[in-house]
Amino acid sequence: MAQHKADLIIQASPQQVFTALTQPDLVQRWQYNKQLMTDWTPGSGIRFRAWFNNTLLEQWGTVLEYRPGECIKYTLFTPKPGLQDVPENYHTTTYTLHAEGKGTRVELTQEDEGINTFVPVSLIPILAQLKKTVEEGLA
Repeated sequence: MAQHKADLIIQASPQQVFTALTQPDLVQRWQYNKQLMTDWTPGSGIRFRAWFNNTLLEQWGTVLEYRPGECIKYTLFTPKPGLQDVPENYHTTTYTLHAEGKGTRVELTQEDEGINTFVPVSLIPILAQLKKTVEEGLA
């Protein structure tokens, strides 16, 4: 299994960062205009939706873990031509938060079961956008 990790410190409390990770209007700001649909109940569905070049792009999966102020974890399937919607083509995304000084260390981990699923080259741009959203919202 391939595992991709990145971390970053955000100058905000774990609860403020957690809110940005889980509230649809805030997620849309740092997740490249993606709309988030979920109720965050473990076992329930999660879906991201965005328009790109007049094409609707969607990802879907299942919420695995939800611990307010600490952690969210979910699976996601990113469809592409010829890729079947089967468990081995999903990846697992985990955001873990740790209070550190006056800020919060955010650890992002993506685990990829298959060779055909989507994992970005670097996870840092995702965390950088999250940091910008949270810190600008506090200013």
